[in-house]
Amino acid sequence: MEPTYTIGGTCEKHNAEFRAQWKDEHTRKPGDRRSRWLIGDKCQVKLGQTTYDAEIIDMSDVSRAESNYDLVQLRLSKTVKGLDGKPYAQTWVHPEPVQSYRLKKALLKD
Repeated sequence: MEPTYTIGGTCEKHNAEFRAQWKDEHTRKPGDRRSRWLIGDKCQVKLGQTTYDAEIIDMSDVSRAESNYDLVQLRLSKTVKGLDGKPYAQTWVHPEPVQSYRLKKALLKD
């Protein structure tokens, strides 16, 4: 079935299909050795003075037209030692996209 085009591009149904296909193509699967950042990659990112462990949960390539980086949505994790000496982990989704050139140390696993 051919996409239905409207004045602003394709219809919403076909936009959703395109986004799902794009996301599937840009998600790292077992054995995938592509060198660029993909959805599902584990990494580290320094925001402010703190370094966080992170996982890419979504991305966009809109910045590729102007620059050589992607915008990525991250799930951040940080483990700190509490006052009682026990380690506490906190995980949250960063509220704004982060430029992919800020990501460090890809932790690839098969």
